[in-house]
Amino acid sequence: MQQHAITASDRAVGELRTALVGVGIQLPFLGVDLLLPPPAPQYPAITLGRCTAETARALANALRKEPTCRNH
Repeated sequence: MQQHAITASDRAVGELRTALVGVGIQLPFLGVDLLLPPPAPQYPAITLGRCTAETARALANALRKEPTCRNH
């Protein structure tokens, strides 16, 4: 895996963390996982999770309020 892929993934995690904090959500585990096999050959997996049901509901509600969510 190339360093630019790790850097891009770190940047994406930072953007996601900032967006989540902006809607009052903090995930206890959010980061680049270099140990798991990547979902795409060139980029590492990003770990989201290990949160409470309350946090999961808050995240779902925040996503429902943002219909401009895009897949990349």
